[in-house]
Amino acid sequence: MELNYVFPKSEKLTHQKLFDVLFKTGNRAFQYPVLAIWSYADLQHDVRAQIGFSAPKKHFKKAHDRNRIKRWIRESYRTQSGDLKNTLLQKNKQIVIHFITVKNDNISFDLIQPKIKLLLNEITEQVMNAE
Repeated sequence: MELNYVFPKSEKLTHQKLFDVLFKTGNRAFQYPVLAIWSYADLQHDVRAQIGFSAPKKHFKKAHDRNRIKRWIRESYRTQSGDLKNTLLQKNKQIVIHFITVKNDNISFDLIQPKIKLLLNEITEQVMNAE
């Protein structure tokens, strides 16, 4: 399968019910400074994963800082999600993931990108080992 580095609107996590299920029963994976909460879900769209991103106002007071952090996480996910998407396709599963940054100690794209890769690998392994 050819790798497709896109992040379409259908992959954005937007439904409140999915957020509620995710935060109540989701699995957690942490690589400082990013926390990933994920869970299996039955998605209405024909996508394998829906993703959400957040940078809390508690840690990032200015909106442009929060937006920059979310942009970095989105870009890291977009370029590194190929293995996860292929695994979900093979296993015929659908998941929702929410990435949250937890601290603001000198965060940069160079710090976030490898952490997102580690989190995606961890989630991929758990999906592969399920059932």
